[in-house]
Amino acid sequence: MRIKKEIFCIIFLIVLSFSNLALAIESSSNYDDIMSEIESEYSENTKKVSDPLESVNRVMFKINDKLYFYFFKPVAKTYSEILPLNFRQGISRAFTNIKYPIRAVNYILELKFVNFLKATGRLIINTTLGFGGLLDPASGIKSLKKPPKADTGLTLGKWGLGHGMYLVLPVFGPSSLRDGIGSIGDHFLNPVSYVEPAYASYGIKGGEKLNYLSLHLEEYEDLKSAAMDPYIAVRNAYIQHRDSFLSNN
Repeated sequence: MRIKKEIFCIIFLIVLSFSNLALAIESSSNYDDIMSEIESEYSENTKKVSDPLESVNRVMFKINDKLYFYFFKPVAKTYSEILPLNFRQGISRAFTNIKYPIRAVNYILELKFVNFLKATGRLIINTTLGFGGLLDPASGIKSLKKPPKADTGLTLGKWGLGHGMYLVLPVFGPSSLRDGIGSIGDHFLNPVSYVEPAYASYGIKGGEKLNYLSLHLEEYEDLKSAAMDPYIAVRNAYIQHRDSFLSNN
């Protein structure tokens, strides 16, 4: 039983790692917009980010790259062939619904009380009328349009904390010192973190990340083919993606 739990945790960590890369290349508004920004990775207008560990980060990037092509993509592709798109989109909405506490607490910390009320209203409507969040009837209500994204890393950014140094972790993918700290807060605000036994919690989170990745297949290859230096492209895409949330807020 102990061996099974350890294997389960390892699979969860592997799936989780490349989901962060998928997040890095997903635009907050339009994927084509982020791709056009990536093409200018060497331009003077590209925002600089501290990367003192670049040599180490590049090694980790290559490891994640191999994992994508030899593990993540085949698994996610098989998963997407088994489950129809609409069903996977419903699962994504349900997980968003479950993670309401992350948004709620951070809206309060940012003093965004209108967004807090909207998020609470969406939770009630989508949980009751949307079958636990699988559907999104709240978006049909004008006053309950989805508010801007909120998480602990973004809240720290709103408080004036910069990205800090850029990080590429061998398991968790692209991040920054600020977002790494923020992810700890998000962990404790996520109800799934309290599911017992612990390996069941890991399994649920791994399933969420696998589902997310299945909805963004091929984006990594598109990013690589459009970039002269994929490492720089992913780094810029991640930072620009996170900054876009701050500007939209």
